[in-house]
Amino acid sequence: MSGYCKQSIFLFLAACLQAGLRGIEEKLRPVKSIDDNLFTLSEKEIKERNIHILPRTLGEAIESF
Repeated sequence: MSGYCKQSIFLFLAACLQAGLRGIEEKLRPVKSIDDNLFTLSEKEIKERNIHILPRTLGEAIESF
């Protein structure tokens, strides 16, 4: 858990509940789980499987916008 969740478990639970409700309202389908070890996959395999990797740094996150 991040620092904010440790300080307020109620805030964390409210965020989870809100995310679930939004998914129900927008009829979102959960993505298929990935059971492979992503650290062992090459970049080519990751692209072939259409796996989206989250930004690792603040700079990468800013560039994604």
